[in-house]
Amino acid sequence: MKPLLRLVEEIRHGIPSHYHVDLENRLAIAWGERKRKRFDVKPRSRGEILVATRENRARIIYLQAQDEDCLLFLAFILAYSPRSCVDFKTTEFVEFHDYALDNIQQRASPETEKLLKTMAIRRGFNQNLHYLNYMQTMFPEGFVNTILCFLSIGTD
Repeated sequence: MKPLLRLVEEIRHGIPSHYHVDLENRLAIAWGERKRKRFDVKPRSRGEILVATRENRARIIYLQAQDEDCLLFLAFILAYSPRSCVDFKTTEFVEFHDYALDNIQQRASPETEKLLKTMAIRRGFNQNLHYLNYMQTMFPEGFVNTILCFLSIGTD
């Protein structure tokens, strides 16, 4: 839990650039399209199967973390790689949630909002319901402005 607590403090006012690649890759796992077995291509190697299994497990854990507490979600995703999610116990979410209720009263920064929007467009998860729910929860004012912008473009 210490890496998570350290990250909460570190990203409070924005996400440092050295985390951007990991964050984008892990958000793509959480909010991107699931990798499904394709039957029209050659069989996957053992390594490819292992990576897909690990990413599918991480997706489940990441989305549970988001459902448990949006305030801790980005720190959680940075603190726990897909490999470490394999052994993660979902009962540990209670500890995270209790910490968040006691210590985190602040929303994410505008820089973080812009970064997430850019990543979402680049990686194609900007229409994902989990992404939209997160953005609406963490950035309600910006989310409403985004929706109004889309609505006004659609009426032209």
